[in-house]
Parts: sequence; structure tokens; C-alpha cells
Amino acid sequence: MKNAMHQFIDYYEGRRKLIERRIEYLLFNVSSDSLLKQVNLYEMLSYSLKGGKKLRGVLTLLICETLGGDVEKALDAAVAVELIHNASLIHDDIIDGDEIRRNKLSFWRKYGISTAIIIGHYLISLGLMLFRKYGWKAVEIFNKAWINVLKGGMADIIEGKSFNEQIYRIVAKLKTGEFFAVAAVMGAIAAGKTEYEELAYRYGSVLGLTFQIADDIVDLAKIIRKQDDPKFSPSIPAFIAWVLGDRKIREIAKLTLFQRKNLAKVIVEEQVIEKAMERLCDNIRKAVSIANRFPYSPLKDYLIEYPRIAVMKMLNEAKEQLNGHVKLKILSCL
Repeated sequence: MKNAMHQFIDYYEGRRKLIERRIEYLLFNVSSDSLLKQVNLYEMLSYSLKGGKKLRGVLTLLICETLGGDVEKALDAAVAVELIHNASLIHDDIIDGDEIRRNKLSFWRKYGISTAIIIGHYLISLGLMLFRKYGWKAVEIFNKAWINVLKGGMADIIEGKSFNEQIYRIVAKLKTGEFFAVAAVMGAIAAGKTEYEELAYRYGSVLGLTFQIADDIVDLAKIIRKQDDPKFSPSIPAFIAWVLGDRKIREIAKLTLFQRKNLAKVIVEEQVIEKAMERLCDNIRKAVSIANRFPYSPLKDYLIEYPRIAVMKMLNEAKEQLNGHVKLKILSCL
């Protein structure tokens, strides 16, 4: 298992570099217009896309190759997925007021809100242009997914702070799971394997929820470590409700009043992180079960390892944040 994991990491790094090189090529070409040169478009696009794990793009390539497709034919789809994902990050940071992204100033903090909105739209347009290469079906899949992402975003803004477990499922599925699902489906489309599109969609959707759970565990760890800082993700209360899933949540809602110090106490006393880890493992098992339904391929093991790899780095970050406050037990599923 460890050997397979190490091999997958090598595969992942190689495919991530392929995506980054294709992005660089695209940015050079779209920024050659004299007007766009004057506004430093290349610099801004590079800033918005530099860094990041490229998990969604690599997933597109992996699904394609697992189904016997040519990685070169899937590269533009992988790039499109990453462009639109980064557009959503730029806009999310404005909405949430986040000033740091990938250990540097978030895009809006560096270039201003107006520019951030425009560049986000520009990235979406570039991504849609690349999706068009795969036919109108790919465009329709993107449009449907993007509408769902926006629905998830609206639910997050309007209801995210409520202690409502149903809201968390909606937000996580639509805002995160949907675009992982699109990334996976695009891999099947690029491979020309329409019979596996539904399976790819299910795998990507479960993988997206798994990733979101791990991301929220990191947020819980940050709340425990920095109790005096009142800022945390709007959907964290809904996440706690989803994890605990019992009537006691109403009592907790009255206690916390969205104050980080009180919320940190609840997270520790109710063992929210420990229970969230169990939920995480449940989703990893679901993803692995779906991965096993793909046809035999030398890369099939990578699909099985992908959920674990996607979350392990995040969980290590959570352990660093906790720094002895709470012992994060890495369960056997990882």
C-alpha cells in the first residue's frame, strides 16, 4: 500500500507539472494582445494561478488515463477545470474577506476588488473556451455544474452560519463536490468513454465531499488554536451540526453565539474533530468502493489512493495547528 502511495505521489507531481506548463503556455498566448500587455494581464493571471495543489486537474487526467485515454487530449480539460476553480477562489476571498491565499496576499488584496471580479470572470471565460473543444455536451455539463456551485455559494452566505446539518450537505455537495465531479466527468469525456461518465461523476462528487470535510477539520483546528480571533468560515456551525447530528446542537448554538472562544470549547468537549474524522473515513471508503468499479488499468490503484492523498496533507496541517491542544488520531482508513 505504501509503495502504491509513493508511486501515486510521483504520478501526481508529474501530472501537476504538465498542467502548470499548459497553463503557462495558455497565459502567454492570451496575454499577447497589446492592450492586455498594458494592463499586465499576464502578471495578474500568473499571480492568481501560481501555487495550489491542482487536485481537480490531476483528477481529470487520471480518470482519462485510467480509462485508456491519451493524457494530451485531456490536458485542456484539466486546465479549464483549474482556471474556473481559481476564479471561484478569487471571488470567494472577496465574499469572505480573506486576505491571505496560498501564503500570499489574496488576489483582491493585491489588485483591488474591481480587478479581482474582472479577472475571475476572465478565467471563467477562458475555461469555457477550453471546454468547448470537447463539444457542447462538455459546455452543458460545465454550465449545470457552475449553476450548482453558485447555488451552494448562496446557501453558504445566507444559511451557512446556522446550525443546520442539511445546509452543510447542500453547501458541500454543490460548492465543492460538484466541481470535483465535473473534473472527473471531463476525464471520461476526453477518453471517449461515455459509458463511464456517470461512475466518474459519482466518484468525483464523493471525493469532493471528502476534501471539504478535511478542509473543515483544518478550520476546526485553527479555531482551537486561535481562540481570540473571532473570524472563521461561515459554514463551520453547519459543519458541526452535520458532524454531531443530534438535538444537542440547539443547546450548543445558544452557548456559542458564534464566538470563537466558546466554539473552541464546544469542539473540544464534544469531540467534534474526532467525530469528523470518522465521517471523513466513511467518505474515503465510499470513494474507494466507487474506484473499484472502474475497469482494470495499471492506474486504477491511483484512483483508490487518490482520496487518501488528497486529504493527508490537510490533516497534517490540522495536526500542526492543534499543536498538543487536541490529539488528532489518524484513523486506519488513512
